[in-house]
Amino acid sequence: MDVEDFVAGTNLLSGAGGAPNEALEHLGETLAEGYEIGWHDLDVLDDDDLVVAAWYSGSVDPDVWRERDRREAEFGLERRVRRPLVAAIEQLEDRLGRRAAAVMPIEIGASNTAAALDAGTRLGRIVPDVDCAGRAIPAFDCTLAAVAGLVRPPLALVDYYGDVVEVVEAANVGRLEAIAKMVAAATLGRVGSAGLAMSASEAKRHLPRGTLSASLAAGRALRAARAEGGDVVAGLVARLDGAMALFGGELVRTEWDNATGYMVGHHHIRGTGDWAGKAMRIFFQNENHLAWIDGRPVAMSPDLIEMVDARSAEPLVNTFLDVGQELAVLGIPRRPELASPGGIAAIGPARWGFDLPYAPFQDLCGDSLRP
Repeated sequence: MDVEDFVAGTNLLSGAGGAPNEALEHLGETLAEGYEIGWHDLDVLDDDDLVVAAWYSGSVDPDVWRERDRREAEFGLERRVRRPLVAAIEQLEDRLGRRAAAVMPIEIGASNTAAALDAGTRLGRIVPDVDCAGRAIPAFDCTLAAVAGLVRPPLALVDYYGDVVEVVEAANVGRLEAIAKMVAAATLGRVGSAGLAMSASEAKRHLPRGTLSASLAAGRALRAARAEGGDVVAGLVARLDGAMALFGGELVRTEWDNATGYMVGHHHIRGTGDWAGKAMRIFFQNENHLAWIDGRPVAMSPDLIEMVDARSAEPLVNTFLDVGQELAVLGIPRRPELASPGGIAAIGPARWGFDLPYAPFQDLCGDSLRP
């Protein structure tokens, strides 16, 4: 139950990016094989211990997922690597000439958090209760690690087919991101990655703590809201500190492209119930980053804009949304670390090209959100 709640919580806190199915399957296998799954406070590590991050890089573009089987057949590819993150961590350690004491997720997201937990557990490494971003992010420069100057080569990239790429040097963080995304495209949309090697001292000084525990708590809140019955969405919102129901309605259409290696576009939602006669638009780049109601901004990163099923409150992923789907849109407050000028610059509205100052959704909405 804790594994399911943990993955549900990371999905809920993903801002609608990623897909948790494979990660949940892998964690279930790891648990069934007798591994003890859990995490530890960063302070159990010595300051000079090596800490590395592990994650999948790629796009959440639905066409990439739908086309993968056909393209594998076209290129004569066979999936030989069951857990690319495990292979990527081992490749990185070979490059560094040193064994990592700890493996952490790069973000809190529907797939990447659980996948890093699984990989670190199977390798017998400590998994600290921390991540590199404090939320889900689409790119290196959006992380708190990047704000602290901790995103740097080398990277080790391993795909399902046994291809291995190492990035030993890169001109800057942007180039490191671009190279990783190009490799992900070449590996049919997803590549296991390991990097962001740092000392435990650096992690202790700069990274947000308690994020894995917060994910488990969010998943347990969802379970409790469902057990209570009635309006599950309202029950969930009541159990998430500072959260707010921003909108409810029917998905009318989604416009997107994948030209830059990210799924980038807008969702258009027609209001129903309390929001009848209103319309919401959401901008996303893998994750949701800005939302407007009738042209008025109501939420923006680094706060989380999460879509859930209108009845079950099941977290929804941008990759698999259907026109006509009834959903609720929630605002979930940012981590306090992301309220810094560096955090706002890394993932606030200007990062996505919008000339808007960041403001928390509570301030944007006030008491006047509903009609």
